[in-house]
Formats: sequence, structure tokens, C-alpha cells
Amino acid sequence: MEERVATRDSSEPERSAAASRFARDVLVNVLANLIASAVIYLLGAAGGLLPKSPYLIWTSVAILLMAVGVGLAVLSQFLPRGPNRRMVFGISLIPFGVAGVLIPFFSENLDASNRVVIPASGVAAVVNGVIFILLARRDR
Repeated sequence: MEERVATRDSSEPERSAAASRFARDVLVNVLANLIASAVIYLLGAAGGLLPKSPYLIWTSVAILLMAVGVGLAVLSQFLPRGPNRRMVFGISLIPFGVAGVLIPFFSENLDASNRVVIPASGVAAVVNGVIFILLARRDR
């Protein structure tokens, strides 16, 4: 009887890396299209080319606020540790908080608990952002 030794396929890490890159690229593409659609809708509604829906306007604003927050949070990770990094991270929390506070005003499908929890989380994000900013200013 012949013994088989289990060997690891040398192309397995390459396939795993390719799958990770594909998933990342798909996610980036979806987010870019979501942000682009928010911008296009806001510009079209402002120009009178599209119907103005308060829900779509606030949703677009919330999407853009969260995109700004994510962009600033990512930017803060490339800065050296110190007050500047804390300052940019604190600033990145504020758009998330504002979006969280706005969500109940344009979402009809939230239950009573989420109408309290989501804005409370938004307020907490803004407060934490202000604290980060104040600490960064103190340490300069």
C-alpha cells in the first residue's frame, strides 16, 4: 500500500491573497459608487433635475458625513503618534456622530429603542471627538 504525504499546494497563499485583493477591490468599488450616487443625487436635486425627497437628501448627507469620517480616520493612521494624530482622529469622530444624530430623522423603520440608542451613540462620538481634540491641543 502506498503512503501519501499531504503536501501543501504552493499556489494556496497566492489564491488567498488574490481572493483578499478581490474582496477589497469589490468593497472599495461598492463604497465609491455609494458615495458617487449620494453626490449625484444631491447635485441633481439642488439643480432641479431630480425630485427632492427629504429622506434621500438626509441619507445622502449621512453617507457623505460617514465617508468623510472614514477618510479622516484612515488618514490619522498614517500620521506619526502624537497630538496631530489624535487631533485628526478626533475630527474624524465628529461626522460619524452628526450622521448618528441625523439617522432617526430620516429613517421610518427604526424601533423605539434604536431611535434613542443611535442618536445617543452619535452624541457620544461627538463628545469623544471633542475630547480627543482638546487633549491633542493640550499636548501641543
